[in-house]
Amino acid sequence: SVCEKHIAQHVLSSGKHAIVTLNEGHDSESTANSSAIRTRSKARFPACSQHGHSLRFYCKSCDVAVCGDCAVIGSHRDQREHEIVPMSEMTAKKKQSSAAEVQKLKNRTQPRVERAITAVNDTSTQLSARCRTIREEIQSATDRVSHTVQAYGKQLIQQVEDEEAGREKVLEDQRCELQSHLDGAKNAAVFSERVE
Repeated sequence: SVCEKHIAQHVLSSGKHAIVTLNEGHDSESTANSSAIRTRSKARFPACSQHGHSLRFYCKSCDVAVCGDCAVIGSHRDQREHEIVPMSEMTAKKKQSSAAEVQKLKNRTQPRVERAITAVNDTSTQLSARCRTIREEIQSATDRVSHTVQAYGKQLIQQVEDEEAGREKVLEDQRCELQSHLDGAKNAAVFSERVE
């Protein structure tokens, strides 16, 4: 039987495996603390369903987490077919890869969302200007005609204002949704930076 420390040495060595006893390479203090170390490692790593030990290694060939026994005496012992690395090394690479993907997504998405927000703002400004012009034209026409035409003109103005309000609501909804996407991308990038 070998401890986690010597399993790692055994698995990661370059073909020369030296099995050592539990007491070799340990001082009395580390041996006394072995149960505390096991407790901490179980909290950090899930247990192997076959051997019950912490899944502290990763088989890159099979894309699966393994324990020390899997790597030394189990189904992943053949180093020609299985490339075993410490789990900490694999998780560090995965974190780095995830952070890079989030940054790429942010770099691709943020400019598009910002352009879309600018387009919505421009359309809103154009809509307001156009509706103001229409109201002015309608008012000018109604001033030149009789009371009946003035009543009809007021009705037309109300329709334009209702249409403006409806379109403005649609534009505001689009603006809010785009802003939400932008905020989400920024938050993901901030979260990714904190995780690193």
